Amino acid sequence: MPDEEPAFTCDAIWAADLPDAFTVVLGPGDLGANRAHAEGEFAELAQLEGFASAVARLLVAFARRRCA
Repeated sequence: MPDEEPAFTCDAIWAADLPDAFTVVLGPGDLGANRAHAEGEFAELAQLEGFASAVARLLVAFARRRCA
């Protein structure tokens, strides 16, 4: 990865090998453009609304799969 590219990680890597576990890494906006995890981090209202909608769809999909 080039030095000018921001690097990020999260705890989801620890769940990668768990059987029957779902791991989702999701957040609003763009890691670099929104200065994620840095001074001045922000998200636009439209990004938050889109994020909330995506989370709702994921929860419904997981629930349907679990009940199937």
